[in-house]
Amino acid sequence: MAESITHINYVKTIHEYVLKNFAECINNYNVLVDLPDSCSKPNKMQEGYVPDLYFENEKILIIGEAKTTKDFEREHTYNQLDSYMMKCHKFKEKAYLIICVPWEHYITAINYCNSKIRKNDLNLNVIVMNDIGDSVINEKDY
Repeated sequence: MAESITHINYVKTIHEYVLKNFAECINNYNVLVDLPDSCSKPNKMQEGYVPDLYFENEKILIIGEAKTTKDFEREHTYNQLDSYMMKCHKFKEKAYLIICVPWEHYITAINYCNSKIRKNDLNLNVIVMNDIGDSVINEKDY
């Protein structure tokens, strides 16, 4: 599916964040990212969703997802985020879900993830970013 320039920019934001903040964890391994010029794109996950960014080794799991205004408040998006949160929760070591959304959906994304984490007692770290540079990290000690 052809993605919008906005979506591509959000994916780039997540990718740059991962490369900068997880450099020692990823140790020059290939981060799978769904960008037009990427040679290694993420595969479909068990529930059928394809994340925009994926990295996994024995110590860390990182799933990244970008959502534009057009697709943020769709049921598909919430099902997708739920799937990614459960994948992270089941991972034995540190797991991160990184989401990038427009600023107008930033608080909604934070509240949605925090609600799911509390309600289901999930063990994962969530980073919610927006297009104006803010990010919130919900980091669990485990």
